[in-house]
Amino acid sequence: MSHIDPQFRKLCVMGLGYIGLPTASLLASKGFDVHGVDVTPQVVETINAGRIHIREPGLDHRSGHPLHGNG
Repeated sequence: MSHIDPQFRKLCVMGLGYIGLPTASLLASKGFDVHGVDVTPQVVETINAGRIHIREPGLDHRSGHPLHGNG
């Protein structure tokens, strides 16, 4: 990741469902500063609480590090 300009390490993932959440989690685990957005309040509340709302094998292990809410 050292070859990527820091200004390009920040990104936004729109939609945190079966595609967006694993994508956001993978990018965060690779060092990107990821901001996830979803229009469903329950999804946002669940993720902000450090939990996941979908069933995706292995995602709970990967998401343990990058998932943290900011209210």
